[in-house]
Amino acid sequence: MKKTKNPKQQSKTTADIKNEPNQVGSIRQRFIWAFFLIVIVFGSSLYSLKNNRQFAMMNGMAEEYLQLGVNMYYSGNFYLSDSAKTPFVFRPPGYVKYLDLVLHSSGEMKPKNYQYQSQEEFDRQKEKVLNVIYFSQCLLLTIASLVIFLLLSEFLSVAPAFAISLMFGVNPYLIMLTGIVHYEILHICLMLISTWLMYLAFARKKFGLVFLVLSAVLWGLTTLVRPVSLILPALFGIMLIIYFGKNWKKSILFFSVFTLVFASTIAPYTYRNYKLLHRIIPVNAQSNIALWAGSQVSLNLDANHYRWWKIWYPDGQEAYEKTTGAKSFETAIYAEHVLELEDQFKSKFKENIASHPMIYIGNICKNFLLLNFGINSVFIKMFQYQQHNAGEINKTWLETGNRQDFYSSEATNVFEILILIMSLMSLAGIYFAIKHNDKLIYIPLAVFLTIVISHSITYMDLMYYYVRIPFLFVFTAFFIKHLGIAFKKSNGILVQKIVAFGLLIYTIFLYMAVI
Repeated sequence: MKKTKNPKQQSKTTADIKNEPNQVGSIRQRFIWAFFLIVIVFGSSLYSLKNNRQFAMMNGMAEEYLQLGVNMYYSGNFYLSDSAKTPFVFRPPGYVKYLDLVLHSSGEMKPKNYQYQSQEEFDRQKEKVLNVIYFSQCLLLTIASLVIFLLLSEFLSVAPAFAISLMFGVNPYLIMLTGIVHYEILHICLMLISTWLMYLAFARKKFGLVFLVLSAVLWGLTTLVRPVSLILPALFGIMLIIYFGKNWKKSILFFSVFTLVFASTIAPYTYRNYKLLHRIIPVNAQSNIALWAGSQVSLNLDANHYRWWKIWYPDGQEAYEKTTGAKSFETAIYAEHVLELEDQFKSKFKENIASHPMIYIGNICKNFLLLNFGINSVFIKMFQYQQHNAGEINKTWLETGNRQDFYSSEATNVFEILILIMSLMSLAGIYFAIKHNDKLIYIPLAVFLTIVISHSITYMDLMYYYVRIPFLFVFTAFFIKHLGIAFKKSNGILVQKIVAFGLLIYTIFLYMAVI
């Protein structure tokens, strides 16, 4: 006859032990660590803003967002200019509206018909406006760092959560992005807040549906900044099946609530597009050209060059000239003919799939690899060049095949090593979390896979690698959590601190080298 073990002597389940070495801090402890985090991150980004030349519009690489934002400020309309004839649907509206709000709150804008007395006066005014935008993006980076801390402190003790969050906020890659008039920092901030709220919907079950609704609203707003999250409800639905198992009622409830609120948040802008153009465009009209770009030519595994130019010439330019009658590319002209061009590129995509499908399949695989292991580290080199040579960025450096020897940068190699280490830790963090049935990993994983799949099946290029950065920190934190579990309780917390603060020290040295 088998002896029944005393419940007190039974081995603990994974659910019992998975939070054991973490000692999540009290509200007071979190507040203190959060205060120091805010001060250091905001101070570090402002230091860069004061002492370095910023990317600004990156010699045209940052597209026409400032022009759109200024025009929205003066006219209230989403057009490139007052003379535009076709309603603007070429770009998503989120970042433009953000710029409009920043400009309205700045008090720095001159009246619309103000006559500048000289080019110098105009340049000074432009610099003031740009600094206001940079300042606001420093605030966004600080908020994003705080949200990372709040998310990580749900499952890590406050010290390693602080270290990883500070590492996020002072890494030079993101600090450089605060000084570009582009959507990266806003998108990162909104993605993190949305993911954190989604995480709380499962971690704080008492108010789960409240957090889920808030998350869905934020995800809708995030999608209006960049529509790569349009397919999120599908990935969220798959995640729910894995998370809740046979509890179909819970899965259906969560999926229905999230999808309905998410769609309702986007719907007013979709209706605006339909009312103006009589075509269903959820956010912006770029999907067909992106699909065509992914199927046109076989692309290299190259994170540091702008692959678009190789794709666009000659076939894309030929289609543009044929449709518009213009010989040189201009965004305003493209925007006026965007629906005609979308139809053309849709047909070309279908032709490419029929004639050479393996190019598209190969590019999907390459995009997937690049988003999981690549990083556009050339930005570090370009930033340092601006500071040490007082020169403008030359877009030819980014052409496919360019050796990019315009500046010698050891910091670039150091940054690439950091990203490689965190990529490996992230993979290990995902593996161990799934292995030990740490189901909360599925929330950030569903979000990350949404971004990866969206870019993989369409187009991936130089300006998009920022999307993986916040998830590297979240998945690395899961690795540190499960690394601590592998040790006894006291030793586990010590190991977590050693790894987290080791990575932080490495990042601080990188910050000092670049900023």
